[in-house]
Amino acid sequence: LLASAGGDNTVWLWDTASGHAVGEPLVGHTEGVGTAVFNPAGDIVATASDDFTVRLWDVATGAPIGEPLEHDDTPFDVAFHPNGSLLAVAVTDGSLDFGPWEQIFYGEFDGRRKKRVLVKIIGE
Repeated sequence: LLASAGGDNTVWLWDTASGHAVGEPLVGHTEGVGTAVFNPAGDIVATASDDFTVRLWDVATGAPIGEPLEHDDTPFDVAFHPNGSLLAVAVTDGSLDFGPWEQIFYGEFDGRRKKRVLVKIIGE
């Protein structure tokens, strides 16, 4: 599968072998979508939009997963950790969010100070 993000606020999933769209578009963002990436397992798509949100989608159903992750500025890129448990969100104000997609944590990467990351361990 291939995911395409667009200025029409939607994300389409495509079958690369046939070149045809798979299902209906993923709808929920209120502004243009700049990024759409799959998790390593290929069953979740994360999207970043000019509406200051990141959304997660179930690839099999096209349904959103949880509530949108809201930011104070436009998230312009997202990336999953190779094991799929963490999502990094680059935001245009110079910050980078780290965290499992159920909870976002923050790291400062604004170029004006030494790099640092805040890490909080949750669970057993």
